[in-house]
Amino acid sequence: MRDKNYDIGVRSSGLGDEERSTGVDWEKFLTIFRKSIPFVILIIALAVSAAVFYVRYIPPLFESSSELKLDVKEETAVIGFGIDPQKNNMNALSGEMELLRSKVFFSRLIDSLDIDVTIRTTFGNFKNEERYKNKPFKVAYKASGSEIFNRLFNVHISSMTNYELSYDLGGVSQKFNGVFGKPLVINSGVITLTLTENYAKGEGFDDYSFIINSRESQIGYIQNSLKVEAQSLAANTIKITFTDNDKYKAYDVVNAIDSLYLEYSREQKMQANKQKIAFLEEQMSNTAQNLENYENYFENFTIENQTVDLQQDMSKAIGFLNELDSQKRALRIYKIKIDKVQSQLENDDQLEIGSLTLENFPKTITELIININTLENERLQLLEKYNENTYAVRKLNNELNVYRGELNDQLAYLEKNVNEELSRIQSQKSNLGGDFKSMPSKGTQYNKAKRFYELQEEIYLTLAQNKMEFEIAQAGTIPEFTILSSATLPVSPIRPNPLLAYAIAVVSAMFLSLVFIASRYILHDKITSQSELERLTTTPVLGVIPKYKKEKLENTRLIVNDNPRSMVSESLRSIRTNMDFLHQSSGHRVITVSSTVSGEGKTFVSVNLGGIIAMSGFKVIVLDLDMRKPKVNLAFDEEFMTTGMSTLLIGKHDLDQTIRSTKQENLYYIPSGPTPPNPSELLMGESFKEVIRKLRSQFDVVILDTPPVGIVSDGVMAMKLSDLSVYVVRADYSKRKFIKTLNRLKHINRFKNISVIINDLSLHSINKGYGYNYGYGYYAEDEESGIKPKKILRFLKKEG
Repeated sequence: MRDKNYDIGVRSSGLGDEERSTGVDWEKFLTIFRKSIPFVILIIALAVSAAVFYVRYIPPLFESSSELKLDVKEETAVIGFGIDPQKNNMNALSGEMELLRSKVFFSRLIDSLDIDVTIRTTFGNFKNEERYKNKPFKVAYKASGSEIFNRLFNVHISSMTNYELSYDLGGVSQKFNGVFGKPLVINSGVITLTLTENYAKGEGFDDYSFIINSRESQIGYIQNSLKVEAQSLAANTIKITFTDNDKYKAYDVVNAIDSLYLEYSREQKMQANKQKIAFLEEQMSNTAQNLENYENYFENFTIENQTVDLQQDMSKAIGFLNELDSQKRALRIYKIKIDKVQSQLENDDQLEIGSLTLENFPKTITELIININTLENERLQLLEKYNENTYAVRKLNNELNVYRGELNDQLAYLEKNVNEELSRIQSQKSNLGGDFKSMPSKGTQYNKAKRFYELQEEIYLTLAQNKMEFEIAQAGTIPEFTILSSATLPVSPIRPNPLLAYAIAVVSAMFLSLVFIASRYILHDKITSQSELERLTTTPVLGVIPKYKKEKLENTRLIVNDNPRSMVSESLRSIRTNMDFLHQSSGHRVITVSSTVSGEGKTFVSVNLGGIIAMSGFKVIVLDLDMRKPKVNLAFDEEFMTTGMSTLLIGKHDLDQTIRSTKQENLYYIPSGPTPPNPSELLMGESFKEVIRKLRSQFDVVILDTPPVGIVSDGVMAMKLSDLSVYVVRADYSKRKFIKTLNRLKHINRFKNISVIINDLSLHSINKGYGYNYGYGYYAEDEESGIKPKKILRFLKKEG
């Protein structure tokens, strides 16, 4: 026999409706929903608690606002300076908004407000109220440094005359005792506290705190809380909004902005134009004086030089000098060429003269140079065939010497003429330079004065034009503002909004609950009910075993003899009855109990099912075939096994030595014995079949507790010898994919006598699976536990 005959590996069987279904399993969803109800309640409770905490402890935020309208009267069009009205309105509106946001305006605003000291009551760590209108005391201060600014001072009022002041400095607590109305000197300043009538009326609080805000922090506070925006560009309206935790402070700030805005903007515009006009007038006066000085200079210059166009005279002289310089430069170049030819003649070199150079020389010199070069070439050709002493060579040398001498004379004469021409040009230039000597300085000074005069004249015209534009702007554009909606005292805070907070909490809780349930639904892959199991397999369900709640079992043990009226005992009786219908043979029966993996309760079912059958008067024996991880012996309180199935199958012991009795009448068992190295081979041998045959003859029912068939194949071999195979599935433990193993056992391995037991199923799932609601509520287990099952069942019925 080979293991491949019992192959239960992963192969697609195509069985079970659930495997083909891609829709939502509503029963599974409702089961998960019912189990998630505590978590849903917890999520809702946390969300609502967060909303309550938010509404209770978040400081309220109030908003006050006003609306201003900007009217720009364009009177410049009357005097001919028309401007695009739409563009001008937009520019004016943007300018006013920037003015409202400027730190200069903020600085003036805080001078008109009483916000330099912030006083709060001390209730605890979560919520401290600011006392703005009803301040219990006033704080006057003089600071010699920045130490007292932006620092938290704690005040404890001891009596109507005395108080205690404390603050932290570098992590060290500083404490002072003060008297109301008298200055208190601290490290870097003097603070005076004075009680107001608000406290005298009976404040009821003794602990306060205050902060002396620096000017920068006050400006930052206004800047962060103020919002200025264009309400309507077409209507030229501006909306001013200010938010604060104190509604009276928000109201006062907006009122102060409305009051200061008109006055401040008008002053700023008028002052700016006045300063610009004054500056332009001063610059125009200085420029006019400079122009007058230059005009006087031009008059004197014309009288002294008796000319009105000195520049033209100088231009002619400069042109003539430039021409002489050009001639002088050409002659010097010509002389350099002559010197070069003379140098080559002195060194008896071949005259390497370019064609352009030859054109500059007289014709006689050009011919001599050509003849000399021709003879020199002939001489070089003769020297290739003859030596220097040859007659032909010496003849050519003589001719060359004659030509060289003549050329040298011609060049000397030409050089003399060039030198005389250079002397003449230099003399001519020197004479002209004497006459022109005084002209450049006068011309330079004159031109410089003329340039500065033109520059000053242009500056004067620009200044005059700008001055006129500012005067027109000052006289022509008159901003006028109208308060369309004055500041309003807020009635209710904009934050927190209780209705919105609770609505967000409920919606968030519902969303998170749905996400939580959906996640559990998607991730849940365990069998939860009988109906779910029936959708996954066509194997008949033999029965269900409910949860055993009386006590927690550390190890599997026999419980039916101690609790014969429990729900577990009654469910096993029902399974025993169903077995009779499933297998109607009157002879001795062999029942195999197995599962997919360890922990599903096959040993628990084997032992207690054996106990129930034994109570009926049948003689029952339980065999522990799980020789790798035995548990049957633990169910009967036996820890050490020296004999058992392993020693029986190898022939070391016989049946009488391995069979053990139990405290339950008619119930016997054989433990697994010492763990062998080859448990699969032992179950495949003939000795195992022989043991089964002998036990059939001695006992009415033989129950085989096999290893998990999803892990090893030992259980499959035992199923071949059994009359009825029971497959145990544990609720909320066994995975849905385990049922594929069961389907393969039935359809591929051809086990027709196989059935399923659902173990550890909850009471609600049992009732729902069977379709009735009374369940096992009258059994002793419920009475002992003190639970009132009828009320629980009614509740679960409603939830289901």
